[in-house]
Amino acid sequence: MADKGGRPRGPDWAGIVVDDRSKVERVADALAAKIESDSMAPGSFLGTKTQLRQQLSVSPATLDMALRVLVDRGLVTVRPGVKGGVRVAEPDTSALHLGRARWRLTGSEVDAERAGQGLAIYFALQPLIVATAAHALTDVDHTKLTDIRDQLHASVGDPQAYFTVHRTVHDALLEATHDEVLISTVQTATAVADAGTGGPEPPQGEDVAAYTAERVAVHVDIVEAVLRGDVRAAWLRLRDHGVTQHDIAADSALLPQGFLDLQRFWREVTG
Repeated sequence: MADKGGRPRGPDWAGIVVDDRSKVERVADALAAKIESDSMAPGSFLGTKTQLRQQLSVSPATLDMALRVLVDRGLVTVRPGVKGGVRVAEPDTSALHLGRARWRLTGSEVDAERAGQGLAIYFALQPLIVATAAHALTDVDHTKLTDIRDQLHASVGDPQAYFTVHRTVHDALLEATHDEVLISTVQTATAVADAGTGGPEPPQGEDVAAYTAERVAVHVDIVEAVLRGDVRAAWLRLRDHGVTQHDIAADSALLPQGFLDLQRFWREVTG
C-alpha cells in the first residue's frame, strides 16, 4: 500500500497501548513493542516521520526524541529525504547494547556470550550496590565520592575521560558497600565482561559533548543520592543509567534468560 505521494505505508498502528511514563518513553516503547509483537524483520518499513506523527498523535519533537532513543538501542534507522523513513535496523552483532553506551565485542563467540552474561549480572546488581552503599557510607567513602563527582563534571565533552571516571565511580560505589561477597561477585562479573569486550563507547552517530553531558548528569545524580542516603532517588536515576534498558535482537543470545523480567521488576519498583 502507498499514500497519496506514492510512498509505502507502514503497518497498522491501531491498538497500541502505552503506560504512564514520560511521553518520549511511551512512544519509544510503543514502537519497540510493535516491532517485537509483529516480528518485524530488519529493513521493514515503519512509516515516514509524518505518518508516524499522525498515527501516534505526537509532536515532531516528541517523535524525534523517541526515534533517537530507538536508534541508540539499535532498533531502528532513520533516513531523511523523499525516499526516506523509519525502518527496523539490522542487528549489530559486533556490539552489546546495554544502557546508553554499547560494548564492542572481541574474541570468540564463547567470549562474547560470557561477556554478555557478565554485563547482565553487573547491571542487575547496581540497585543493590547503591542501596547498600547509601547505608554503609563512611567519612572516607564520602570524601572519595565527592572528589569523583568533581572529576565527572570535568569529563564533559571528553569520552575517554568520561569512561575512565565512569569506571572509577562504579568501583568507588562498590567499595562503599563494605560487603566482601558483593564486591567479589561484581568484580568477577566485571572481569568476565572485560575479557570479551573492548569496553564501553558512545552510541554511533552521537554528539560527543551532548552524550557525555547527559551521562555525567546521570552519574552525578546517582552519587549525590548515595551521599545523602536517598536510595529511591538513586534507583530512579539508575533507570536512566541503563538498568531497565531493553536489549535488542543482537543481544538475545548473549544475555541470560530472565534479564528482561528483572528490568521490568526494577521499573515497577521505582514507579
